[in-house]
Order: sequence, then structure tokens, then C-alpha cells
Amino acid sequence: RFSPLLAGLSLLSLPVKILGEISEVPEKDWERFLEKLFRKMVEVAPKGLVKERKLSDGTVIREVGPIVWGVSFKLGSEGKPVIKSFGNVKPSMLRAFTEPFTVGEHREPLYDLSEEDGSLKITVEIPGASKERIQVTATEKTLTVNAQGKGRTYFREIELPAEVEPKNARSTYADGILEVTLPKKEASPKLKGEPIKIE
Repeated sequence: RFSPLLAGLSLLSLPVKILGEISEVPEKDWERFLEKLFRKMVEVAPKGLVKERKLSDGTVIREVGPIVWGVSFKLGSEGKPVIKSFGNVKPSMLRAFTEPFTVGEHREPLYDLSEEDGSLKITVEIPGASKERIQVTATEKTLTVNAQGKGRTYFREIELPAEVEPKNARSTYADGILEVTLPKKEASPKLKGEPIKIE
């Protein structure tokens, strides 16, 4: 069965080549074009993601998913755009649905990172996970989140913009949002050197 919403959302991830084709499709033919695109996606999707079920009237419904991929855009502290992807499909896997693609075992959750009062604050979206099934580990340069939710798993390794002190980290989890605060490592005082007496 054709799902305009799913097919429409998939357009957000298509390369320029396909977007060029869309711009040439007359508005009255969009539905047919999207249906063709959706059918192509079903053809190349991994078998485990395509499910069929029969309704009482004999109609067969074909569903694809879950396929999750998206991006978030925001301006960083220096006014430069920061683009982060999330989901279980890598951008390199999309290839405009013209060849088979694979879906990762884990979803990469969306996260946000900010610096405040000598600390790094990382907010990670992991809906459906229970607190007991979330593992958070940190080194001086990375934060790793591994979690299990209802029918899905999450994994993300985040490179930190500054060195931190993992032993003094704090975290909370509520309503699908994990917040981790990592104090920045204090910079070592610069060596002034030993004075040398001139004779």
C-alpha cells in the first residue's frame, strides 16, 4: 500500500540527482512519482524490514520499517552551522534507493552539546529506554551512550570539544532525555621555568 507520508519523508534524504527529477515532475503526477519511489524502496530494502499482512477482505498491506534517518541543524557558539545526523541508516547507505542498502543494528540518537560554567552539558534523546538499561561511559575526550528501549537499541560515541574529568561527571534521565554534565579538565599551569643567574 502506498504511504504518501513515508515516501514524502524519504525525499528529504535523496541526493541532488533525484531532487532534480522531482523538480521536472508536474504537480499532478507527484503522487504517481512518489508511489514509484516507494515501490523502489520496498524492492531494495533489507528483507527483515518488509512485512506483509492480510486484511479480512483479502487486501495485502506491505509495510517497510522502521527506517530512521534525519539531521538536526543549529548554529554553534562561533556562529558556524553544526549538522548532526541520527537514526539507523547512514547517509552513505541511502543512495537514492537505487541499490540495496543496509540498516544498522543500533540507532544513533540525536544529541545536543553546550558549554557552560566550566562544564560540557550533553543532552541525548533516547525515548523508550528505561534508566536501568542505559550505559554511559566517558574518557577525557569521548562520551559513549549505549541503551536499550522497546524494540530498539541506541548507540552513540560523541567526541568532546575539550578534555573533561570523567570521575566527576553527573547524569540524569527522565522522559526519554538523558542529561550528562562533565566538568572540563583544568588547564595545567604553564611552566615559567627556573631563573638562571648570570655570572
